[in-house]
Amino acid sequence: MNNTDMIWNLREIVRGLLDDDGRDDCFDGDRIIRRDYLGTCFGLLPSGKFYCVLSPGNIDVCEVCADACDNSPCDPDTQCTTPEDYNVEEDGEYHCEFCRDQTWIQQSEKELKEIGCCLNNGEGDPCDYFVEIVFDTVEDEQDWIKEMREKFDIKE
Repeated sequence: MNNTDMIWNLREIVRGLLDDDGRDDCFDGDRIIRRDYLGTCFGLLPSGKFYCVLSPGNIDVCEVCADACDNSPCDPDTQCTTPEDYNVEEDGEYHCEFCRDQTWIQQSEKELKEIGCCLNNGEGDPCDYFVEIVFDTVEDEQDWIKEMREKFDIKE
């Protein structure tokens, strides 16, 4: 994935978040959460896989990542996702599916941060992905709504 490619249409994400069906009051009632369903890991992630921490056997690790991570799934703290001698433009993809998935997640989070949101897994089903934003007050929520309507020219 080229870093200039956008994964999400932020205007459509905001439109989904503005729908009152996506508004939840947090359990303690002090915070407001707006969230919208994006899809499952099977349809969104480049590998189409769900990663279970205790069972990493479904990950095919490439040689570069295996060398960098002692033959185990890539460690996010290593530089195996973007080593200096690796040219994405020339080679076309990152090393292994775990690296591609991590790059997709990082790019998604970067894009969603532009509208104050984050990417989150489902509470009931960890395979589900949601876009979500949390507000401390109703006033904060209303300010965000006003800002997003202006930014993306969304009418009420």
